[in-house]
Amino acid sequence: MREPHGCFEQTSATNYPNTMALLYMQKSDTSNPDFTQRAMGMLERGYGKLTRFECEKRGYEWFGNDPGHEALSAFGLMQFNDMTKVMDVSQEMITRTRVWLMGRRDGKGGFKRNPRHLHVWSVEQQIVNAYVLWAISEADVAVGQSRRTANELKAELDQLARVADSSNDPYLISLSAATLMNVNRNKEGRKLLDRLTQLQHEDGHLEGATTVVSSGGLSRKMETTALAVLAWSKAAKYESNADGAATWIRANRMGSGGFGSTQATVLALKALITHANQQDVSSAGAVLSVMLDGKVIGQAKIPQDIRSGSAVEIAGLGHSIAAKLAESDSVELTLRADGVKNLSYTIDVAYNATTPESEEACPVKVTTKLAGEFDADGNVAAGDSLTVKASLVNTTNEGQPMTVAIVGLPGGLEPQIEQLDELKKAGRFDYYELNGREVVFYWRTVEPDAVKDIAFGVTAAIPGKYTGPASRAYLYYTAEQKQWTEPMAIEIR
Repeated sequence: MREPHGCFEQTSATNYPNTMALLYMQKSDTSNPDFTQRAMGMLERGYGKLTRFECEKRGYEWFGNDPGHEALSAFGLMQFNDMTKVMDVSQEMITRTRVWLMGRRDGKGGFKRNPRHLHVWSVEQQIVNAYVLWAISEADVAVGQSRRTANELKAELDQLARVADSSNDPYLISLSAATLMNVNRNKEGRKLLDRLTQLQHEDGHLEGATTVVSSGGLSRKMETTALAVLAWSKAAKYESNADGAATWIRANRMGSGGFGSTQATVLALKALITHANQQDVSSAGAVLSVMLDGKVIGQAKIPQDIRSGSAVEIAGLGHSIAAKLAESDSVELTLRADGVKNLSYTIDVAYNATTPESEEACPVKVTTKLAGEFDADGNVAAGDSLTVKASLVNTTNEGQPMTVAIVGLPGGLEPQIEQLDELKKAGRFDYYELNGREVVFYWRTVEPDAVKDIAFGVTAAIPGKYTGPASRAYLYYTAEQKQWTEPMAIEIR
């Protein structure tokens, strides 16, 4: 569990998983009072933050500015309806969000688009239509109103079915299949589910041609594969396909605990929890073994209900591992679970790097430097003002979707908030936030070959010698591909 922060979707990336975790515990009759109390506290804070991103003219947008964003508003509607199962959510707000979305229909079987996102880069209209319809249908199913979707959106659903029938894009097909199954158009839905099985790779994943957020890399694969799991979960006979896809999702979890971008992470968790709810979780007499070179070096009984969250502790492994390390530079351990069919697990590896390795595929880069009056030794006095100069560059001749630059500040420096507010008002960036020793800048879109220069003041407040965190830039929806730059350093006398 993590505290909600950031824009609407970043807040959702922490808030929605907490919602799903509580739903999972409810469905499995698992009681964990400490977890429930913590999760509810975070949910309430997250809900308060999410509702602040509602636009004045209704609908939701990343930063709460008009006009509302159709796909993001539909995603919010789905999230809020799921939240109603675990906490009080304003029904008036849910109703007006759905009414706003219904008012965005174009009369041609689709939905209108936020004009702010019709330049620089543009997702295909049929992808937007499919995503909005899927999210609305999921939201209605969550509150037992699937017939409402079928009746009120018949023209849009007919158009969805026609487009999906001629498509080979597994992302579009997954959205469409899940939507049609949600509204009980099962014959059309199953036909698409069958098509999905033919588009699944041997390792279990699927990859769409594009996504509603124009993601790429791992995130695009993750979003598509998660949506396929959600679609397959709505009908029998696709268990093996869903199992393979869920296994791939778990295997590609990132070290930070996420599964790529915010959208990818939410969809992956939604898919894994849906998949887990359909599994046989009995584990009476099951045993977890740790093996080294094919020999068991430790064992422990697995709790009868593997959904209980109970820890499984195996002590006494250190001697065997140390003995192996004395002979070799590496150790390979094997975990084996006997007597249980499905046992999810994660492996965490932590490390530190002053400047992590950049991804060549990242199309944006950031540079940073400190400017001001330094003494002969390159130091400054407490109370001095300095300027942080940061530059974001689109290294391609193509427009980019939502882009982020995170500028790491050395300790002892305090950013001058009034200057950041003035820069935002002047349109140098669309949004910013402070997160510890970092200033996070957002641009909804970045033009081809664009250079975004930012200069803001900082005050040398606390004497000492400091090195900040490394700065980096990346596409918001392809967050696994980052470009890093060396950290700034300073000594304050």
